[in-house]
Amino acid sequence: MTPDSSTIAIQGSVAVTARGLDANGRFISGGAFTFASSPAGIVNVDATKGVVTGLANGTAFVTATSGTITSVTPAVITVGGAVPAKISFGRDTLSVGRGSSTSIPIFLSRPNVSPDTVNLTVGDTTAFWSTASVIIPAGQTSVNATLNGHNAGTTTVTASGSGGYGSVTAVLAVQAPCGSRLGDTRSTPLTK
Repeated sequence: MTPDSSTIAIQGSVAVTARGLDANGRFISGGAFTFASSPAGIVNVDATKGVVTGLANGTAFVTATSGTITSVTPAVITVGGAVPAKISFGRDTLSVGRGSSTSIPIFLSRPNVSPDTVNLTVGDTTAFWSTASVIIPAGQTSVNATLNGHNAGTTTVTASGSGGYGSVTAVLAVQAPCGSRLGDTRSTPLTK
C-alpha cells in the first residue's frame, strides 16, 4: 500500500494505491482492488478509487482486497492535529498512451480557505498538460487535470501548489499503441 501512512485534516484527502506481488516478491501490473477502512467514522474511503477523506479526528486503517487476498499491512491514516500542507497525485507512477489523454487527480492534504492555483509542468516533449494550471476551489481538496501523451517514452510531471502545499513529481510513461512501429506516427498493424 502506498503511502503506508499519511496525516490529513478533516475534509482533507489522500489517495492510497495497492499493487500485487508475485511468488518471487516482484510487483505485478494490473489487478482490481477494493478499499475499506476501520474503525468507522474516522475516514471515508472510495471503495474503487482508494481516495480517503478525513471525517473526524483519530486514526483509521485502510486495506485493499483483490479477490480473496487482503493486504497484510494496512495504510495508517491519521486525521487531525497539525496537518502538513501537502499536494499529491495519489501515486508515484502515471501512464498515458501516445496520442491519447487521461484524467489525473491532484489532491491536497487539507482544504484551503481560498482557491489554490496548481501549476503543471512536464519534463520534456513526451507529454503535455491540456492547461498550464488548474484551480482547486476553496474548501475542496481535489481536482482533475488532463494529461496528453505525445511521444513514446518516460519523463516526469510536476504539480506545484500556490497555497504553501509545495510540489509533487511523478514518473510518467507514455506508451506506444500496440501493433505500431517505433517512430511510425500511424496506428497501423505490423504485417509480415
